Amino acid sequence: MDMDAKTLHRKAKLRELVARHDGPAAFGRIIGKTRSYVSQLMSEDYPGGEAAFRRLADAAGLPSSYFDTDDGERIQLPKSKELPLLQLEEVGSNLMNHSTKTVPVALDAEGQFAVRLVGDSMVASSPGDVSLPSGTIVVVNAERKPMPGNIVVARLDGSASATVRQLIEDSGFYYLRPMNNNYSRPKVTLDQILGVVTSATVPLA
Repeated sequence: MDMDAKTLHRKAKLRELVARHDGPAAFGRIIGKTRSYVSQLMSEDYPGGEAAFRRLADAAGLPSSYFDTDDGERIQLPKSKELPLLQLEEVGSNLMNHSTKTVPVALDAEGQFAVRLVGDSMVASSPGDVSLPSGTIVVVNAERKPMPGNIVVARLDGSASATVRQLIEDSGFYYLRPMNNNYSRPKVTLDQILGVVTSATVPLA
């Protein structure tokens, strides 16, 4: 397919940018796009107009005209972002007001805040269960609807403190299941759920 010089320039600049960020899959994760989307724009079999490259630049946090410039600027995209780091005992009605610290997480991490786990209640007693030891940092999405099986952050009944557990349903009632069988399974309502855990960074032993 014949392409004009501007389109070829944009694709060449995209290929150079992608190569510096470990390939289409890794670059796509950084900007929130799929590998196939990035690869398609790089391909000379796909036209990829000006609007598509401007959208890509916006997703990467670059100037909209980045792929049209010829200044040779070598931009390195950030690979992480900062989220508020909350302590479970401080979690209250206004989550963000309790945070004085932040923690770096993957740029594509889905959530509004992070929590550092303390204790062994989420250390699995059974093989095959999720195991989250003390010191694990979990990213929490406060906007996602909680479903049975999700790991969630929930406010304990009658307390401003919170806990991290697996949400389970039994006979029409909801419970917070610890991975460690030595802990209890308190009953909860969905109104007590503060968010769903979307990712976790487990400390090295």
